Amino acid sequence: YMAITFSIENCTVSLMSTFERRNMPLILSEYEKGAISLISDLITSCGLDFSRSHLERRSDNYLSIVCDTGNDFCRVKAGPRSNWISLDLSSCDDSIRDDKRLDHIKKRDIRHWKIPFESVDDLKNCADIICASYKQVLSKRFHDAADL
Repeated sequence: YMAITFSIENCTVSLMSTFERRNMPLILSEYEKGAISLISDLITSCGLDFSRSHLERRSDNYLSIVCDTGNDFCRVKAGPRSNWISLDLSSCDDSIRDDKRLDHIKKRDIRHWKIPFESVDDLKNCADIICASYKQVLSKRFHDAADL
């Protein structure tokens, strides 16, 4: 994944690629820290290795949890006004995709499915879905530019 952002300020153009942003330290809000900590605990409790992932700020709107396969399995938006996770459920079994807790999702042909939550503790109610998403993304092979 690569994106280039640019800005024009005082007639000067500045460019920054996501590769340059990856080396910048992430600043997480207290809300994000709580969500990431709980997601890590949930994944570990499913017997999966959360250390195979890292955090990236691919957007100003959310925080991505990216597996060592190069895929962002979870996007997290946690704050005082908006709370949701978006999970890659594209390759999950139908038993997960057809779960009643996901009935609110109308467009099901997209990779990431958004799940709103009121408080971080609400994520515990989706532990099996979070673990299923992580597990299926770990099984994907990393695609680099030579494969495209």
